Amino acid sequence: MAASSTGRTQMDPQGSSPTGIVDRLKILYPMVNEADTPLPRSWSPKDKYNYIGLSQNNLRVHYKGHGKTHKDAASVRATHPIPPACGLYYFEVKIVSKGRD
Repeated sequence: MAASSTGRTQMDPQGSSPTGIVDRLKILYPMVNEADTPLPRSWSPKDKYNYIGLSQNNLRVHYKGHGKTHKDAASVRATHPIPPACGLYYFEVKIVSKGRD
């Protein structure tokens, strides 16, 4: 949050600062106790297939395999599972490229 000239605080619109992200998650998931059940915040570098590469602080995933058949499939997990106390949990995935044929 940032203080404005009126003395009010406003949410970082992108939620991009570490404090902004924490504050936003507390608002979105008030029933979650992060000390007991942390929220997923990034992709796990330890729990991924070899064909998966991570970048940008483990927030971006890229596929490094051949991708010709279903046997080339790969997956990655988040650093933590979604806590049941969330009820609903929202995330987005953007496919930038289907790769080469």
